[in-house]
Amino acid sequence: MSHTEHVVGYWVARAINGFIDLSHKVRREPRLRCGGCGRGRHDVGRMVSGPRVYICEECSSDAGRRLRAAPAKGSCSFCGKKAHVATLGPDARHAICGECVELIHEILLEDDQRQ
Repeated sequence: MSHTEHVVGYWVARAINGFIDLSHKVRREPRLRCGGCGRGRHDVGRMVSGPRVYICEECSSDAGRRLRAAPAKGSCSFCGKKAHVATLGPDARHAICGECVELIHEILLEDDQRQ
């Protein structure tokens, strides 16, 4: 047995016997949530990701309707452009512009055609 195998085996044995807690070392699946409704990816049909925000299919459609009805000035969370946007979520922390809404709808349409 090599030195590395011995050391690794020692720490694994200690972890199995409850001597040390390695739970912080376990890679967890990131919690992907829609920036509009806050639902997780398993609770919505499909989600599209931006740089630091995700949006579900339902919220992107809703944002498109709100953009046509009453756009606000702001910065898009997806592309970063200053434009007319629809805010996402109850805290309005994220926003999306019309170009990004159209792009998301194209992505979803393309996904529909592939299936």
